[in-house]
Formats: sequence, structure tokens, C-alpha cells
Amino acid sequence: MQILTMNTIARDACITGDLATADRLLAQEINTDSNDYNSYVNRSFVMARKADWDHALDEALKVIKLTPSSHIGYQLQHAALHGAQRYDEAIDAFQTMLSKFENAPDTQTRKLRQQYVNAERAIQETIKAQLNDAPHRLLNTFTGRLCD
Repeated sequence: MQILTMNTIARDACITGDLATADRLLAQEINTDSNDYNSYVNRSFVMARKADWDHALDEALKVIKLTPSSHIGYQLQHAALHGAQRYDEAIDAFQTMLSKFENAPDTQTRKLRQQYVNAERAIQETIKAQLNDAPHRLLNTFTGRLCD
């Protein structure tokens, strides 16, 4: 499992809610070294905290470009797409993230994948049980009303 670091001043600014300062500091880091994916990870996180989903997604895509075999970029992409209410794309990013977990070299990351898979399975079973217990309804697709 990768441990990501953040400039302590940017981290403190993020914690106190001074997201503009955190963003400015991370932008400076990126200008200094545009190949440091860690700065893009942190900036995507800051953009997500600001609910600036388009910029959070842009930063996530830069992480994916720099580290395509890592799950982190796809995790950020999923969060940004979910925040932007682009749910189908978010699900695709989540599935890609899971596939990256599967190929991870360390056991801790593979265990994390299993936790996600177990949660997904539990959600699917709950939905299936709800659908099986619910009475069937027939809707008129033209009017949107229940049929007698």
C-alpha cells in the first residue's frame, strides 16, 4: 500500500479549510515537477473538498496518465465522477480501480480489494431481496401511471 505525503503547510491549510492556499501551494509543486503524481493526487483531493468536480477529475486523469497501473488515480476519478453525479462513468472507474487492486503486488492492497468486493456483494444481495419481496407493478410508459 502506498503512503502519500503532502507538504505540511498545504496539509495544514487543507485541514483548516483554507483550500485556496492548499491549491496554490500544490500548483507551485506541480509547476516545479510536473511528473510528481503525488502533487496531482493531493490537488485532486483538494478540488474534491471544494466540490470542484471538473478540476478534481482533471487532476485524477493526470495521476492515471503518470501511474496507469496504480489504483489511486482511478479512485480519485471515481470520487470526482460520483461527486459530479456522473454515476455510470463512476461505476466504470470503480471497476477499473478494483482490477488494479487485483494485480497489486502487496497483500494489504489485495485485502482492501476483497473488502470492496464483499461490500458490493452484500449490497447486491440486499437489493435482490428487496426486489423479490416487493409487489410487482406495471407502469404505462406513455402516461407514467400505474396500470389497473
